[in-house]
Amino acid sequence: MFVARAVQAVGAGQAATVVISFASDQRSARSRSLGGAVDDGTPETQFEHPYGPLYPISYYAMAAQRYLHRYGGSREALAEVAVAAREWARLSTVSPRVR
Repeated sequence: MFVARAVQAVGAGQAATVVISFASDQRSARSRSLGGAVDDGTPETQFEHPYGPLYPISYYAMAAQRYLHRYGGSREALAEVAVAAREWARLSTVSPRVR
C-alpha cells in the first residue's frame, strides 16, 4: 500500500523521490506467536491471514522469489547476499574488549 501511494505521489508531481522503510514489531507485539500480531483493520488481512504468513520473514521470502523470477538470479547468488549481510552485522556488533 505504501508503494502504491508513492507511485501516486510521483505520478501527480507531489514527489520526485520517495523512501519507503519497513520495521517489524514482532518481538514487542502484543501477540508473542510466531506469526506476530495481525492487524485486522488492514485491507490485505483478508488475503494473507487465512494462510498464516510468518511476519516479517514471509515478506522477505516473497520479495526474494519475485527478484529471482524477474531478474533470473540464482538462489546461490541471493544466499551470498544474506551471508555478506550477516558478516557485516557481526562485525558491527562486536564490542571491543574492556581493559
